[in-house]
Amino acid sequence: LAQFIYNSHKPKFESSSFLEDIGKHYEQPHGLLGLQKQLLTNVLGGKNQRISGVSEGTRKVEEALQAKKVLIVLDDINDHDVLNVLLGTSTLHTQ
Repeated sequence: LAQFIYNSHKPKFESSSFLEDIGKHYEQPHGLLGLQKQLLTNVLGGKNQRISGVSEGTRKVEEALQAKKVLIVLDDINDHDVLNVLLGTSTLHTQ
């Protein structure tokens, strides 16, 4: 269902990212860093990003999201703290 909704709304945005099984990936070593890299790659149009740590990743994600209208679907996320670390909180507008 989440994938269907994502695909139907994706054309309305400048860029988009669909990250599946957040809970599963988050629990793995370097899982959050990998999720941030994937998110940035998707949002920035396929440009791979070098990130040395989660704090740097959060900062880069916040910067990338400030400049664009972006659709992000985070599937299977059940911890608000993970959301804050993954996306940052400075300019986040969720619907």
